[in-house]
This record gives sequence, structure tokens and C-alpha cells, in this order.
Amino acid sequence: MKHLFGALLGGVTAAAFAHRMLSGTTSRLVIDVGSSEEFSTEHIPGARSLPLEQLEQQVASTIPDPATPLTLYCRTGEKARLAAERLRSLGYTHIESVSGMREAMQKLHQLL
Repeated sequence: MKHLFGALLGGVTAAAFAHRMLSGTTSRLVIDVGSSEEFSTEHIPGARSLPLEQLEQQVASTIPDPATPLTLYCRTGEKARLAAERLRSLGYTHIESVSGMREAMQKLHQLL
């Protein structure tokens, strides 16, 4: 039920995210909304860093087109969920959040 609820709110499971990344079937911009320190320690290859604390100040210059398809993630999924809500309130329309970066990274490493 938790995954269904997340999907209705624009969430995606880590397994589905990992599969899309590996298959090359995603044209979404991948954004890590965790802290800069977390990003420098570990992040998904090709992801951009846009920490939740700086989201409102930097999003317009980082992602000028609000129709850009975005996938947001963080370590646990909580910041990604909050970032998705904030971006929707700013007019961004194609947003999904991954529930848990650790799980997504583990899936990616298992599939590689």
C-alpha cells in the first residue's frame, strides 16, 4: 500500500528507477536534494546536486523550464518528497521522487 500511495503522489520505487537508469529509457533530469556533503560522499552518476535548503534560491537558474521532467532523490526519500512539494508550488509540473537513494544505489550496483 505504501508504494501505491507514493506512486499516486509522483513517487517511484528504487527498483523501477534503477531499471530505467540502466536501460537508458529515461530522459529525466536526476536531482539529488540531499546535502552537499552527502552528494560529495555518494551520488547517482549523472545526477545534479540541488540541496533542499537551497532549492527555492537556486532552482530557477538550475532548471529554468518548469516543464522539465525531474526525478528527485535523497538518502531516505523524505527530502525528495518535500522538494517535490515545493517545486510543484513553484509551478514545476513533471516531478517524481525516488523513495530512498540507498536502496536505489544498491539496486544499481547489483545490476552492474
